Amino acid sequence: MDVRQVAWLRNRDDVSNKNYEIGFADGSWARVYFSQVNMDFLDRLPAPRLRHDAPVP
Repeated sequence: MDVRQVAWLRNRDDVSNKNYEIGFADGSWARVYFSQVNMDFLDRLPAPRLRHDAPVP
């Protein structure tokens, strides 16, 4: 997948530690777990980060 299709990111530590939601340009989204090793991957995604309590766009 082209990283330009990532529309937003959200840290969901309020649900479970190291969980994130990744939203896509087509309106779909997925919850994923990232270990500390993978954090640099998230920093490279060109998408805005939402607050954990913000509604899904």
